[in-house]
Amino acid sequence: MKNIWILALLGLIASCNSIETNDLEKQSVENDDYIVFGRFYGYCLGEKCIDIYKFTDQKILEDSRDQYPNYIESYPGSFDQDLTENWYKYAEIHLPEVPVALFQEQDTIVGMPDAADWGGVYFEINQNGEKRYWLLDNNSDNLPEYLVDFKNALHDLSQELP
Repeated sequence: MKNIWILALLGLIASCNSIETNDLEKQSVENDDYIVFGRFYGYCLGEKCIDIYKFTDQKILEDSRDQYPNYIESYPGSFDQDLTENWYKYAEIHLPEVPVALFQEQDTIVGMPDAADWGGVYFEINQNGEKRYWLLDNNSDNLPEYLVDFKNALHDLSQELP
């Protein structure tokens, strides 16, 4: 009978440790800072219609899903294509500073992205466990002035990356 209690106690301890480890791993994944950015075109053919990338503090990854983003949820990418260190350094240099005013935007859509087949720019940021995302109009005339240079830099960078 004593052996059964010892086994039960060891099982309970192991399951608690497993829960704690899983919770810590989950928390670590949720709190990783990153930026997701790219460009998209709805009526388009070929590989360069949707280019979405994930930039972390250690690497840059390309999305392999090439799914058209929507305003209902953040981009559900499959970031499994690790780009080279040279591309990471290039992106690190060319990623624009995020305008503080962007965080004041209440809507996830700014302008009319891809309204007349001119495309759009996707931007997502996860910082300190808080995730926000926006779909930006590729037509600069439909954006607030503070976003034009930011949008252009993201569009150009996503066009230059492989």
